[in-house]
Amino acid sequence: MTVTRVHARNDYFGTAAERAGLSLPSDAVGTRYLSTDTSAWAVWTGSAWLAAGGTVAAADVSITDSGGYFTATDVEAALQEIADGYFDDQYLLESNNLSDLDNAATARTNLGLAIGTNVQAWDAQLDDIAALAVTDGNIIVGDGANWVAESGATARTSLGLVAGGAGDIWVEKAGDTMTGALTIDGGGLVVNESGGDYDTRIEGDTDANLVYVDAGNDRVGIGTSSPTHKFHMNSGTSDVVAKYESTDQYADYIFKDSTSYAIVRGGSGRQHFYVNSGYNESFRLNADKSARFFDNLNIAGSLSKGSGSFYIDHPVDPKIKTLRYGFVESPRYDLVHRGTINLRDGFAVVDIDKAYGLTPGTFEALVTNAAVMSVQAMDSYVRVKASKINGACFEIEAEDEKFAGAVNWFVLAERNDAYVKYTKETNENGTLINEEDKIMPNEEAFADRIKYVRDSKDIRQDELEPVIDEPNIRGYYMHPEAFGSKQKLMRNVVWRMEK
Repeated sequence: MTVTRVHARNDYFGTAAERAGLSLPSDAVGTRYLSTDTSAWAVWTGSAWLAAGGTVAAADVSITDSGGYFTATDVEAALQEIADGYFDDQYLLESNNLSDLDNAATARTNLGLAIGTNVQAWDAQLDDIAALAVTDGNIIVGDGANWVAESGATARTSLGLVAGGAGDIWVEKAGDTMTGALTIDGGGLVVNESGGDYDTRIEGDTDANLVYVDAGNDRVGIGTSSPTHKFHMNSGTSDVVAKYESTDQYADYIFKDSTSYAIVRGGSGRQHFYVNSGYNESFRLNADKSARFFDNLNIAGSLSKGSGSFYIDHPVDPKIKTLRYGFVESPRYDLVHRGTINLRDGFAVVDIDKAYGLTPGTFEALVTNAAVMSVQAMDSYVRVKASKINGACFEIEAEDEKFAGAVNWFVLAERNDAYVKYTKETNENGTLINEEDKIMPNEEAFADRIKYVRDSKDIRQDELEPVIDEPNIRGYYMHPEAFGSKQKLMRNVVWRMEK
């Protein structure tokens, strides 16, 4: 037998009789054979030759299950497993077929499907929705007749987000106005995140600049659109600029720089108001209108008082008693100088500047009308006398030219420095003005002293009652309690000019 094999194509050539005697391995499935005497093709099935256009028995075809769906190794056995219902739990049985598709309800029942539970009923408008464009930014809304796709201003109108309309919750562009209440819950609010020069303004009922943030200058204004400092408050026509309140017995206001701080405290009882340096109290204004300084007090201007004294722990019994001495008053700005000097051979010269350690010339520049009021020998009946003061010096001479002993001296003079001549309490010569008439009220002169009292919270600003905050008014006491009077500050003033 002569059979020719073409290796490149894995094909065989020979007569039909020769093909009948040719057997190939089972793994040569698909090998072709051309009978040269009949020009007919045949294909090796793995166990036999199959003529082109012919049929093959199932038993002659092997099948491999790579997914583990059946156990048979040939097609016939695999098909038998399917016929025996091996896949009943995964595929439709003959009794649950879809041959009755003309009845949708039965088909859904066979498939275990229920409309509204796990399947959507068909609707013509669903087809309309499916046909809408899926353009980015589109939303689906109802127009009253059907479902339509909208975007931009048309969509915002359908959602009620019209810029400038009632109940806005959206603003389209700079300059638009959003009306209605805005509530932010569950998150923070940042204004001007980019740090640009964009001012922020919150308007009140009557105050257009209730809160104003000047971003360009990094300032905050309350009642002003032009804050001049980091925090600037302007109460307008109201005297009360701010109120600081605490539910505790004190309300503190703290000032702090880079190294230290001070506290202004308002409180109940005696501690009505005081200033701390840290927590060391330095000044207190009590509820009874008395004041107390806990350190030195330096007044650059004039000090006028009803009375005065020093008030100290008693030097004999400091834990139990106090001691008070009254000030020595005078109708002039008198200055007292006194001292002791030792005479030798009945004579001595007193230099007041030297006696007090003053710069030479101080006494002469400071005083006028200086005079030695007294000289007195100590522990002696020797008579002594003093000369006139020349500059800052004067002489003391004893009647006994041989006297050697201590002599006390006392000098009285009036102030004559530049400030005492400048203050309004003295005349052009620097002499203290002892008497003056009380002030006749004048609207123009007292415009800056008029205060307004709100006796009731229901009184409007323009109905506040005027009160002159000035004690020296004609017809009224400066110290009414001293005269048994309950007079208050001047009210209901009738303005008139004195003629």
